[in-house]
Amino acid sequence: TEMVEVLHENPEDTNSKAIGVKVKDNLTGKTFDVHAKSIIFAGGPFTDHMRRIENPNCKPAVAAAAGTHIVLPGYYCSRGVGMLDINTSDGRFLFFLPWQGKTLVGTTD
Repeated sequence: TEMVEVLHENPEDTNSKAIGVKVKDNLTGKTFDVHAKSIIFAGGPFTDHMRRIENPNCKPAVAAAAGTHIVLPGYYCSRGVGMLDINTSDGRFLFFLPWQGKTLVGTTD
């Protein structure tokens, strides 16, 4: 399923309050409306594409980031809890996450 349109309180005014989204089922091709109190653009690297669906003239907001990831034995991280350090000496994020019985360790810009 993918978002194809933002629904607004006043359909004639794209600056009016967003009240949901129109989505498309990619298996059947059918579209349907999903109404919500809040909408979160959780598109990661595709966020700018999603924003352009609502406003084709919006300026880019997401920049590419680079990082390093390694997989360590599972005993470096508990099964149900990860760790995120947002205050490293070089300004990058450092995370330890449980992943498929192992520990995923990574950094991002």
